[in-house]
Amino acid sequence: MTEATDVIESGTQSFPLAVPTLTTGALDGAVLVERIAQLEELGVTPRPVDLAQALLHVNPAPDEAVRGRSGVRPQLRSRP
Repeated sequence: MTEATDVIESGTQSFPLAVPTLTTGALDGAVLVERIAQLEELGVTPRPVDLAQALLHVNPAPDEAVRGRSGVRPQLRSRP
C-alpha cells in the first residue's frame, strides 16, 4: 500500500501495471508487455511491488507472440 501511495503522490509511474484486463481478475500477457513498453518509453522503471503483482496475475495461457515481444530467453520460459 505504501508503494501505491508513493507512486500516486510522486507521479513517477503514470499507471499501475497490475490492473486486471479480464473479468476473472487475470491480466492479459500482451497488455502487460505493452504497459511495460510504455513505461520504458517514458524512462520509468516499474515499481517492484506493482510489477510483482502484475506478474502474479498474468493469464497462464501460453502465447508465443507475447513471449517473443517480451524478450524472454527460451531457457527461462516455463515448461508445460
